[in-house]
Amino acid sequence: MNDQLIYLLEDSKDDVYLVKSMLVGNFKSHFKMSNYESVSDLEAGMKSMLPDLLIIDLNLPDSVGLETLVKVKKFAKDFPIIVLTGYDDEVTGERAIQLGAQDYIPKSDLHKSLLLRSIRFSKERFALMKSLEENVFRDALTLLNNRESFNVKLEEMINEGTRYEKSFALLFIDLDNFKQINDEYGHLVGDQILKSVGSRLNVFNRGSDYVARYGGDEFVLLAPNISELTQLRQLAKIKFDVISGAYAVETSQQAVKNIIVEASIGGAIFDTHGKSANELLKSADEAMYKAKTQQTGIAIADTPVLREFVNSSKAQE
Repeated sequence: MNDQLIYLLEDSKDDVYLVKSMLVGNFKSHFKMSNYESVSDLEAGMKSMLPDLLIIDLNLPDSVGLETLVKVKKFAKDFPIIVLTGYDDEVTGERAIQLGAQDYIPKSDLHKSLLLRSIRFSKERFALMKSLEENVFRDALTLLNNRESFNVKLEEMINEGTRYEKSFALLFIDLDNFKQINDEYGHLVGDQILKSVGSRLNVFNRGSDYVARYGGDEFVLLAPNISELTQLRQLAKIKFDVISGAYAVETSQQAVKNIIVEASIGGAIFDTHGKSANELLKSADEAMYKAKTQQTGIAIADTPVLREFVNSSKAQE
């Protein structure tokens, strides 16, 4: 059985010894523990190796009270947290849970069986909450990220891009003539195509790319580390080739039909074509609309340079 790595944020040597004596050497659970005495030290430790769970005190040299939990959550939001503190009141415990901790143990109540039970409970509760969050942010039809999830991710990337001067690309993808497909073959066939398009976008992408169904027959893609128009053109062309082609579907008469699908794609680069979520989405959406209304087949519209690229690409085909 693999050891569970626990990070303990605690500046009291006596309390560190107490927790370690309860966990390390426990033959049933197999724990390893690393101790950090400040929030800054813990953040540095998280960059070198990720734990299975964190146990944190609230009163430290560089942080006091529930603000400590808030600070830790900023860089450890994807890990279960147990608050272990000298505060012996239910109000603090309730507020810690409300702020994102999975459990709360007053030091005066700490004993081995309680700590082991809290660790197991916290991991299970955290996994359940993550599962529920994923379902909320998942498109039921395509199993891609949904619009709400995309909006959250876009804001995160904009904040990171602004802080660290990082560029990224946004592609807005719309299927051509999808309404006609629905009208002719029915929504069951349309749903099959949407699921297949979503699958292709999900499979044929970089691990760092973020794909979502924006709504209807619209998809969006966020691609980190794209800062040049040439990179954007190449990315959009690759996605067009991934999407375009014949899709085998089953009609309501149980017949197999091959339906040709193509898309219009609009591209925008953060900071170059928009500094906020609304500006960037507007740029990519307008680009897609130009691609749909001014071109046939593959078209990328955002600047004249991009449209020239499409024309030259078609001339080479």
